[in-house]
Amino acid sequence: MPMDGFTLHFIQNELREKILYCRIDKVMMPSRDMFIFALRGANGSHKLLLSASASFARVQLTDQKYENPEQAPSICMLFRKHLQGAKITDIRQIDGDRILHICMECMTELGDLVEKTLVVEIMGKHSNIILLNENGIIVDATKRVSADMSRVRTVLPGIAYEAPPAQDKLDPFTMQEYALVARMERASCKLSRFLQDHISGLSKPIAIEICEIFSYDENTFVSEVKAYAFAKRLCEFYTHLSDFYEPNLLLDSVGSPVDFFAMRYRQFAQSLIQPFNSLSEALDHYFSNKDIKDKIKQKSQYLARIISNHIHRNENRLQQLYEIMEDDKKAEEYKIYGELINANLYQLNPNDRGMESLSLPNFYSEKVEDLCIPLNIELTIKENANLYFKKYKKIRKAQELALEQEQKAQEEIAFLKQLLMDMENSKTSAELDEIKLILAMRGYIKSERKARKNASQSKEIRVSVDGVSILVGKNSIQNERLTHAAKPDEIWMHVQGVPGSHVIIKTENPTEQQLLEAAKLAAFFSSAREQSSVAVDYTQKKHVRKPAQSAIGFMRYKNFKSIIVSLCEEERARYSQL
Repeated sequence: MPMDGFTLHFIQNELREKILYCRIDKVMMPSRDMFIFALRGANGSHKLLLSASASFARVQLTDQKYENPEQAPSICMLFRKHLQGAKITDIRQIDGDRILHICMECMTELGDLVEKTLVVEIMGKHSNIILLNENGIIVDATKRVSADMSRVRTVLPGIAYEAPPAQDKLDPFTMQEYALVARMERASCKLSRFLQDHISGLSKPIAIEICEIFSYDENTFVSEVKAYAFAKRLCEFYTHLSDFYEPNLLLDSVGSPVDFFAMRYRQFAQSLIQPFNSLSEALDHYFSNKDIKDKIKQKSQYLARIISNHIHRNENRLQQLYEIMEDDKKAEEYKIYGELINANLYQLNPNDRGMESLSLPNFYSEKVEDLCIPLNIELTIKENANLYFKKYKKIRKAQELALEQEQKAQEEIAFLKQLLMDMENSKTSAELDEIKLILAMRGYIKSERKARKNASQSKEIRVSVDGVSILVGKNSIQNERLTHAAKPDEIWMHVQGVPGSHVIIKTENPTEQQLLEAAKLAAFFSSAREQSSVAVDYTQKKHVRKPAQSAIGFMRYKNFKSIIVSLCEEERARYSQL
């Protein structure tokens, strides 16, 4: 969820408890809309993160490491000049909304103590981090807003800071019961919608949760609620809000964080809630996981686009090769033209030119009817015959080459589809780096040396069944590595006829259960995972060989048996977490 005013209230309390009166040691700027302040104080060191990202604007303490650019941006240098050594004297949320003021005691170049303020506005794409001097004048901001960009307000160095336009909402921490009752009496909407529209800092999930806490359905209309009783309960709720503080993450079915909350929500299954000691700790876990996923997603989209483009090119090339190989009719026609001309040269003048065609009996036909043969008027009759034989040989030669190229194109398509399968199985940056390295080695992308340098060896999947290890390769490099390292009598597995993982059972005599589990793993980590039944081939590793000059991970095998397996939903969910 976005960091709304409700969540920001808890962050404010946490910051006041941990960093009030700390001094700013360092000012860092990992990205154009994020600052990291290294702080030190009586209770130790902390790192304060301020982000004005359009999607992930937030304020929090962090333990994560962020990589800084080699050369700090000019605004970072400016903030260092004004804030390095400053002491944080106050942290306050404005009107229960998504605006936080961090007040600092700074020393001027003349040695005078003045108060400067960092204003953090968490407002989606309009989020901003603004530094004000002691007179409330803007020193600079992460996002400058000129009059041309906004008619509402400008945010530029040298002008007085103006707060965002006030909304007609009640500050939840100072509101009076009678004011809330007056609004409820005029409202004709659902209760959850009313809370969003009239109470500052409430997002939809928070509004729904308050309805749950007060035992109202989210679809209950305001007119169905006793206004005075509700207003009293809501004011008391905010008075004792700290009692509800229970930072946590909402997880999906495979344990990945999908949202963060400052208190436990009744609207979600409690089995999907992961508690944390502090909201900053929960935010760190959520955003570090999200950053990794986003980076993997961006990298995988880039690689998938390259792979898909080359599959498309090879399929187009394959179509052209099929057309060449099916050109037998034209080749035979050229051969017949040449042979008929040669067979009739005794009654023709071989050196005659200028003729557009010849009509000769076709002795290849049962009826031996006359056949009209087109001629090149610039060539003699004999030269026309030789030209037809030349065209015939050219087509035959092209067909021979096309047959060879067709096999290579088929192998290349299979290899590229295997890489797409590898992409689906990849969950870490290291695994994607290996796919990138493969593409570089095959010449699909540049910078092979850099790709080799950056690629770290990823880990294959390891599963134990009755004390025997089963290894599963998640990409072509892992597949080749596992197959090469396997002992001659160990069992090697692969799904029949489709891209998929190599699976090794680390024994020469697997039990029926070990064989079945390995076959199901091979089925899941293949492009046939959605099929109702999957054929999996298995043999001893000594019967598996890598053809010379074949693509990485490509193997041929013999003396194999097959096993048919199917996957239930529970098994799919379990394997997806490996």
